[in-house]
Amino acid sequence: MNKIPIKTSIHFEEEPGEVGHLNFLGYSPCVFKHTFKESLDGVLGVYRKEAGDGFRSYVPSGCDSCGSDMYDDIWKTPNIEDFPDVVTSLGFGDFFREGFVERFVNKGYFKSAWNTPLTEPFEKAGFRDPDGWYTVYAVMPFVMLIDKKKLGGLQAPRRWSDLLETDFRDKIIISGMEDQVADIPLIYLYKEHGEVGLQRLAANLKAVWPEDGAYASPLYLLVEESRMKEMAAITDYVTGPELGQESALSCFPSLNPHVDNSLPEDASFKWLGWDYIKANDPAEAREYAHTVFISEAKKAGKRGKQ
Repeated sequence: MNKIPIKTSIHFEEEPGEVGHLNFLGYSPCVFKHTFKESLDGVLGVYRKEAGDGFRSYVPSGCDSCGSDMYDDIWKTPNIEDFPDVVTSLGFGDFFREGFVERFVNKGYFKSAWNTPLTEPFEKAGFRDPDGWYTVYAVMPFVMLIDKKKLGGLQAPRRWSDLLETDFRDKIIISGMEDQVADIPLIYLYKEHGEVGLQRLAANLKAVWPEDGAYASPLYLLVEESRMKEMAAITDYVTGPELGQESALSCFPSLNPHVDNSLPEDASFKWLGWDYIKANDPAEAREYAHTVFISEAKKAGKRGKQ
């Protein structure tokens, strides 16, 4: 027996292969997961009450759910019949892999849930899939956080390419978590210096929205075209203004044009580009880039100790 220790709209009590067809599989960023699941549960509850029927759905718990749950290998299934009707996911992971794309995406099994214009920065940056397969509904933006005191006489970087200049060598830290700052220093500062201490620390930092756009990790949907009508309650909600506003409040700007993302003036986004995505395997490219970077970082670390 394989019980999932979370509340879902269905309790899975058999092994994954015996559970039956899954209507909805929902992956979302860790810090947005509770809001995402709680909001969706409410929508599904209303649907069950009005339609007299429900969806078989699963939203993995925990912050490491992508890559460690019983549906980790669902992208490898050879049959579209075994794939969930709707999947939400994030980043350029398994659902962008060449094998999955060739088996299902390129054959037109999925259809975009967008039938309205996107909010301007995203439409301009090209987030709409021209083939109408993927549905990017929000993004996880990456910007720069700068300690002005550490800069010394250096000019603050304004574009991503500025970080490649030798002037910034040994002055850049890549955070281990996307949206979180270590809270232990904050509570000690608060105890010893109160709010003034926190204000002074914050004043020494500056968030920079790069002139050439914030790198964007997509939050997206895959919706089987043959099930678009039946799954509209889910897709309409995920792409709609209510969840979109919750997403924006959690610092994941929404593509829905009716959502106030409260972005800085002239804020723009970088997008990997559908031409690049479909001509390459972004999951493989991501892994290769990570391997090269870690290798070079280790070499740089050894040089620094000499």
